[in-house]
Amino acid sequence: MPADRTGLEILQGERRSCMKKTIALVIAILTICMALPAAAVSFTDLGTSHWAYSAVSQLVAKGTIGGYADGSFKPENTVTRAEFVKMVGEGTEKRSVDFNDVPKDHWAYKYVITSGFKSDSQNNFNPDVPITRAQTVELLFRRFGKSGVTAPPFVKMEAEKNAVAAEALSWIYTYGILVGDDGLNLRLGDTLTRAEAAALIVKCESAKTPKDFVDIVSENILKNIAEKMKLFGGSYNSSKTLTNAELAVAAVKFANNVEMIDFSKYKIGAQIDHPRSKELYVMLNSDIGLDNYTVAFANAQATVETAEKAIKNAAEKFISGNIVEKAVIYLDGKNKKDAVTQRDVAALVAQYDAVFGSQFNYTTEYVNVNYKKIISALETDVRKYPQSHKQYAVILKDVPSAVYDYPINSSSSPAELYDFARDYADLFVAKCEEYVIAADKVFGSKLKITYYPSLAYDNGTGFSFRVKITALNTTKTRPTDMFDKGIITNADKTLTAGTEFFVEISVNSII
Repeated sequence: MPADRTGLEILQGERRSCMKKTIALVIAILTICMALPAAAVSFTDLGTSHWAYSAVSQLVAKGTIGGYADGSFKPENTVTRAEFVKMVGEGTEKRSVDFNDVPKDHWAYKYVITSGFKSDSQNNFNPDVPITRAQTVELLFRRFGKSGVTAPPFVKMEAEKNAVAAEALSWIYTYGILVGDDGLNLRLGDTLTRAEAAALIVKCESAKTPKDFVDIVSENILKNIAEKMKLFGGSYNSSKTLTNAELAVAAVKFANNVEMIDFSKYKIGAQIDHPRSKELYVMLNSDIGLDNYTVAFANAQATVETAEKAIKNAAEKFISGNIVEKAVIYLDGKNKKDAVTQRDVAALVAQYDAVFGSQFNYTTEYVNVNYKKIISALETDVRKYPQSHKQYAVILKDVPSAVYDYPINSSSSPAELYDFARDYADLFVAKCEEYVIAADKVFGSKLKITYYPSLAYDNGTGFSFRVKITALNTTKTRPTDMFDKGIITNADKTLTAGTEFFVEISVNSII
C-alpha cells in the first residue's frame, strides 16, 4: 500500500471505480436497447420471417394493435370495422352523436367516434362486421391522403361501382397502396386479414411519391393484351420502341377489333409511299393532324404524347364516337416527347378495356342494316380463368367458365379460328338468325342470340360456336325442347323474358 494514501482515500477510490463500472454497464445496456428494433414483438404465430412482421411490429409499437391472451396474433383472422379503426388510431375530430351500438365503455369507442365513418339508417356503426377494402379507402384518405391525384379512368369507374370517393381511391391506387394483385383487379368488395390491414396502414404512412401505371399493372396482363389483340403483329417485346407507322397499326387494330381491316369505310385521300399509309392516314385524321402525313413521320419514333392521342381516338371510334376520358401511362414518369414502347401502348389499351371492353361480339338484333355489336372486356384476373383457357384466344369477363370448359369435339381449338371468326362474324350471326326465326315459328319463342368470335372453332366437318341465347318473351318452352344436344347452361329452365342460357351450335357451312 502506498504510504501517501489513507484508508479513507482508498475506500473512496474503490467506490468511484465501482460507480464508473455501474455507469458504463447502464450505458452499455441502453446502447443495446437502442439498437434493438423499436417495435420488436414476439407472437407464437408471427415469426420474423412473416411477410407482415415489420408492419405489425410498427403498429404494436404505436399501441394501435396487439395480440391475444394466448400469445398469438392470428394474422389470417378477418378484421372487423372496430378493429380496423383502432389499428388506424384515434382521429382528431369527434362525432357529435354516439352510435347506438358503440357505447362509451366499448373498448374501441374513442377510435370509432373519431373515425369519420357514417352510421347506417339505424344509427349503428356495426363494429363486429368485417370491414371491406372499399370501406377502408376513405378513412385512410382522411388520415394520410393527398388531394389532386390523377389516376387511370378505370379507377374512377371502380369508385362509382363501390360507392367510394373517386379522389380517395385515386390517391390510394396511384401511390401504390391498394392496387389488388395485378394493378387492375382491386377486389374492393373483399375483406382484410389482420396481417393485410397492418400492411395497408403502414403503406399509407410511408407512401411519399405516386407510381406510374405501367409500374403498377402486372406485366403478364400487358403481354396478354398485346398478344391476344395482335397489336404489334408478332410476340410482345415490352421495351421495343415504335415508329409512328407501327403505332398506327396498333391503334387501327384496337379501333376495329379485327385482323383484316376494312378500309373501305374510311375516306382516305392521296396516299404516301409507305406500306402502312392507310393505317397512318386513319390515325392522323384526328387531333394529331394530317400535316404529319409524310414518309418521314411514318418512320420516325412515336412519342408518348402521340400514343396517348392515338389510342384515345381509337377508343372513341371503337365505342362509336362517344367521348372517352384520357388514359394515363405516366404520372411523374417519362416526358411526353419520349419514345413510346410496346409496354406503354399495351398499358393504354388495358385501361380502356377495363372501362368499357375491347372485344366485339354480335347479336341477332339490328342497328340500321347491321347486326348489333356489343363490347366485352377481357378477364384479366387469372384466378378466374377456366381450366381450358389455353385453348382460347381471349377469355371474357361476361362468359361463364362452364362455357369454356365444355368439351371441344375437335383437335382444332377456338384460338386457331379466332381471326377468321372475327373477320366473318356476319356469316356466323346469319346462321344464328336462322335459329331465331325457327324458334319463333315452331315454339312462339322470341329469342336474341349473342355470337362470340372467340368461342368458334373448326370441328372437322364444319364449324361449332358457343352462343348466349336470351328469351325476349315468356313461354312454356325449355332449352331442351329447342336443342337436342349442346346445351351448356340452364338446360331445363322454363323460358321467361330475360332468361339466358348458353348452347353450342354446329353447322356444316356458314355460307
